[in-house]
Amino acid sequence: SLFKRTTGGAWVARWFTHDGKRVEKSTRTADKAAAERILAKHVADAALRRDGVIDANADRHATAARRPLSEHVENWQASLVEANRTPKYVREAKGMTERVLSGTSATLWADLDAARVSAYLADRRRGGLSFETSNKHLKRCKQFCGWMVRNGRAPNNPLDCLSLLNPEEDRRRERRALCTDDLRTLIATTIEEPKRFGLTGPVRAMAYRLACETGLRANEIKGLSPECFDLDGDPPTVSLAPRRTKNRKGVTLPLLASTAADLAEFLRGLGPEDQVFRFWSNKSAEMLRADLVAAGIPYQDDADRYADFHSLRHAYCTYLGRAGVSIGDMMKLTRHGSPDTLSRYLHARVVKDQAEIVASALPDLSPADDDANQMLATGTYDASPNSDPRLKPRQLGRETLQSGASGRDKRANGATMRHSHNTLQNKAVSDNVRDDATPCNTEGGRTRTCDQRLKRPMLYRLSYAPGECGLSS
Repeated sequence: SLFKRTTGGAWVARWFTHDGKRVEKSTRTADKAAAERILAKHVADAALRRDGVIDANADRHATAARRPLSEHVENWQASLVEANRTPKYVREAKGMTERVLSGTSATLWADLDAARVSAYLADRRRGGLSFETSNKHLKRCKQFCGWMVRNGRAPNNPLDCLSLLNPEEDRRRERRALCTDDLRTLIATTIEEPKRFGLTGPVRAMAYRLACETGLRANEIKGLSPECFDLDGDPPTVSLAPRRTKNRKGVTLPLLASTAADLAEFLRGLGPEDQVFRFWSNKSAEMLRADLVAAGIPYQDDADRYADFHSLRHAYCTYLGRAGVSIGDMMKLTRHGSPDTLSRYLHARVVKDQAEIVASALPDLSPADDDANQMLATGTYDASPNSDPRLKPRQLGRETLQSGASGRDKRANGATMRHSHNTLQNKAVSDNVRDDATPCNTEGGRTRTCDQRLKRPMLYRLSYAPGECGLSS
């Protein structure tokens, strides 16, 4: 049915759905004929929904598409809060998404276009936006679109076709991991320094020490209380509740015995729920920078790498990597969800470590000494594996063959010998000779290797010293 509003003069359409619910909606027109056509369309659509001709999902998508994107963003923000995301994360996610929507003039879902978003971010990068920050904007927008799809508000994600950029091509701020000597100097100097940023020198030094030995972030250290520490356990540990960690998952990390002993004295006099480190996490970089200056350690090195509070976490990861800890264990200790993220933290002495691995694994193929190479090929090179690295692969190969050789047992089994030139498999021929052979002597720290060609029966007597077989000198 139709009836006029008391104000404005527009006709209002009123009809009933298939489940008996009455619906009233303004046709936004004063023309009765046009209002009747609109009413007829609503009635026909209601009948199609009742008979299942109109897809319910498509109907919901159409309804959501008519709502402004600002309302959807507000609903998405509420869902992030309900998912127990940190206030900082919620604030940044909403802000980045709203900036992209505003920059592309997208007010409805139909206005959200991948090409326009890509062009907007490219323009921002030309204006100085880093690749990493550009990726964050795109991630948050794609996260919002994914939420729309999962909640039945949109049929698909229009930004799925957009890819992230490689942030290594445009790294603006590279952190470095402080070396052991710098860390010891920093902690020793900070203990003697005056109060800064609301913390005394010993408290700041203990915060730095925990960050280096546990990999905890500044905001996580800020949330520590005495009840988080189990200093009498085996091993002693520090634990954080899920609400205190970045990924909202609880964590328990081991502590060094020396650190646990110092913490026992450090926590004396505090209540179980007292805050141990009272500092502003957003001022942690400035706090460390001031202590670095006092310790005579450069905040920025010659390679333009910085040392802020998060660099202490880099040092923790780097120590684990250099100690040979597996990737799986490192991801558990550092709470990283991807090996790609973890690789950004392993950047101290990596090239030197890899060079040592390559030098110990590969042989030296340089033709510097032809005589030595010729003797090396015949087995008569008068040198030890320690003095010439070219002998190490050969020695390892000999030991491997000897430990796994099966030719030693063929004589007892009566097996026919093959490849008579192989000294390992030709044991049946050479055993009667080797029993009388003069053992190899070691002189001057070098091993004299016997020439295997002299093991042949006809030439064996010639290997004796002159006079022993009736030969004159």
